[in-house]
Amino acid sequence: MAQMRSVPGGGSSVVADQPPGLMRIVSVFKNTPMKTVFSCTVALDNFDPLRLYRNLAPGSPGFLQSLNPGPATGRYSIVALRTQDRFCLASGRLTRIAGQTRQMLDGDPFAVLAQIFEERRIPRTPETPYFPGGFFGYLGYDLAGWIEDLPRLAYRDIDLPVLCLDWVDVTATYDHISRQLTLASLDPQVDLGELLTQVRRALTQPESRPATQSRNSPVSMQPELSQHQFMDLVRRAKKYIAAGDIYQANLSCRFSGESSREGLELYAMLRRINPSPFACYLNFPGVEIISSSPERLVSLKEGIAETRPIAGTRPRGYTPPEDTALGQALLSHPKERAEHVMLIDLERNDLGKVCHAGSVEVNEFMELERYSHVTHIVSNVKGALQDDKG
Repeated sequence: MAQMRSVPGGGSSVVADQPPGLMRIVSVFKNTPMKTVFSCTVALDNFDPLRLYRNLAPGSPGFLQSLNPGPATGRYSIVALRTQDRFCLASGRLTRIAGQTRQMLDGDPFAVLAQIFEERRIPRTPETPYFPGGFFGYLGYDLAGWIEDLPRLAYRDIDLPVLCLDWVDVTATYDHISRQLTLASLDPQVDLGELLTQVRRALTQPESRPATQSRNSPVSMQPELSQHQFMDLVRRAKKYIAAGDIYQANLSCRFSGESSREGLELYAMLRRINPSPFACYLNFPGVEIISSSPERLVSLKEGIAETRPIAGTRPRGYTPPEDTALGQALLSHPKERAEHVMLIDLERNDLGKVCHAGSVEVNEFMELERYSHVTHIVSNVKGALQDDKG
């Protein structure tokens, strides 16, 4: 028999009879098109998203991996198994790509995307998987120019979209705390039982790796700027700060080089030497993104927006007493504390623009988080998102 459960928002959830481990969820909300999520949850001791991606879904946009998981940060790893269509923003134009079809979407890109997000919103019930499907991709720093009135001075010598988002309708999500794997599909034609068999096979079979030439050859990386050019930028930034024109500057220098190693191999090396809660491999036309970061920029869950700023870093000690001493020295350093407090204020201001007045709070203040090579000062800022901002 199907079980009926009431859910907030004037809707209902139906859990229908399925083979063991399979669950069919139907969410029906007033004034909202019906969305159906099919899911399968099973116990699984070991899960490697890289192996699953390489063996089962090498053409998908990639995966997110938690390499230092915990209940508050980095609890889940997610693999995008299938894409329906893609949205890219390049040269000021938003394009929808579905198979061989390309469609230019007129209007303000953010307004168009907001409408698409609303049309594809998946209502949540208590049974809905953590990530039942949705948009999966990257947002570039240059998007700031679409949000704030900023001068566009950067020289664009790499012709890449500033935004790429795939609508993913089949996913695999692993919970590192409960050690459970959830397969989810928005397509009723997907046989989750067969998909589970394929996933188990992909996780146990050897990785399918293309041949790589000169695997041990070093990669020569060249900086975009000379030391003289970079130090000149430092001097200019200090003048802007002294004049009160800016609060801080994030100076960077791009390094480039050529390697015969494929992107997935480089990712495997990165995750081994720098395991972090928020690692990812993204694969889009013309670009692969490889990352392993301790910092989650922003999250939104059940109407609560959170940002987790990191500022202040020291190397790990060789012994526990040295490690403790380095951490305490970091916490007591006036410059590190001042920089961290300034960052918290900036994050509070950003959340204050989209959250209910009086709801923004710092619920974790200047705590030490230790990783494989470094110790960071970390805080957490959260607020209740305004109804028209979600």
